[in-house]
Amino acid sequence: MPRLPAWTRRLFFPVRKPYRKPRRHPLARPLLLEPLEDHILLASSPYLVPGAVADSVPVHFHFARDAGYNNELGAYLVDDDAGRVGTLLPGQPGYSEAALRRADVVFASGAGDDSAHGATYHGGDRVALLLVQNGTISAALAENPGDSSGGGPLVFFGWAEANPDGFDHARGSGATLWTWEDLTGGGDRDFNDAVVSVGLDDGSAGPAVRVPGEEGQAVATTVTLTGREAAFHNEVDLFLVDDINGWIGTIQPGDPGYAMTALTSPSRRTLFSGTEPEGAVDTFDLPAGRYFGLYLVQNATSADVLLRPAGQRPAVFFLMTAANPDGVNHVRRSGNVFGFEDLTGGGDRDFNDMVLRVDFEAPQGGPTPSGDTTPPDLAA
Repeated sequence: MPRLPAWTRRLFFPVRKPYRKPRRHPLARPLLLEPLEDHILLASSPYLVPGAVADSVPVHFHFARDAGYNNELGAYLVDDDAGRVGTLLPGQPGYSEAALRRADVVFASGAGDDSAHGATYHGGDRVALLLVQNGTISAALAENPGDSSGGGPLVFFGWAEANPDGFDHARGSGATLWTWEDLTGGGDRDFNDAVVSVGLDDGSAGPAVRVPGEEGQAVATTVTLTGREAAFHNEVDLFLVDDINGWIGTIQPGDPGYAMTALTSPSRRTLFSGTEPEGAVDTFDLPAGRYFGLYLVQNATSADVLLRPAGQRPAVFFLMTAANPDGVNHVRRSGNVFGFEDLTGGGDRDFNDMVLRVDFEAPQGGPTPSGDTTPPDLAA
């Protein structure tokens, strides 16, 4: 029998390649490689700076990139959630120039991967982002203020109608994560050319999270699984701690026995087991004024950890880096969004293996009666 040509052998007997976890940037959504679909979140909502109008609020930006272009990222204030600058809406003549004149450089053209930037705003400010394609804000103002598709450099906004090609160049998780496609017309649509997180911290895993309100009140809490790009079936749990540093009684993160203390805490609650689809939601009450931590069990469950002898237990990675067995940060935080890295040693540091968003409602109820020391029941 004559040997088939190579191209026909590939057609009828395709080569099966082993699974390799794709490289992603911090908090990048796994669905960004898919065609445009309704479930992709647009980044067309400005970041609302929390606090009173008179408050000066430090806001931090974190930047990751995978691009051949040296794009410049800028932040500018808008006057409403529709992105209005003065009287101009996105897409109206003069909008691009007005936005550029308001913009401050957040990450200059040529900024390196894993860069950070801090800025101070006032409570209630609405912050939007823009990307200058392979150029700078000053060059765009001088050479193409009208953002004409026939000129350059081009400027892309979070509103498609403001873009010269009419394409949605920014995706993300609400207003705290902006992932950009920098090629005109959408290019390869990988949306990882620039990944910018916006929040009240520097984007790294930090201290425990405080529940808003006063002691004795209850806060309805919703945790949403906004992203999942993992071969492992990881479990993510929440547990209460005694202070911002994550102490549980007399044990602090990094002390022997901290992990087992957290896993056996009566306040521990499993949020997601690793089998739920994106968009899964868990809703429950938390005690106001308390702090909580998070942890991920690598490709296993808390029950597996508790049942196995020391030395054979699955790895458990915490929000507090000091508690991690490899001493590596496994959680990247941007505001109320938490992205987990599930590989020992930090792996590919994409922080999108499990991505959670935590939302609090207004605290309810009054002070706890004197002498009430009953621990909250979060296990239900």
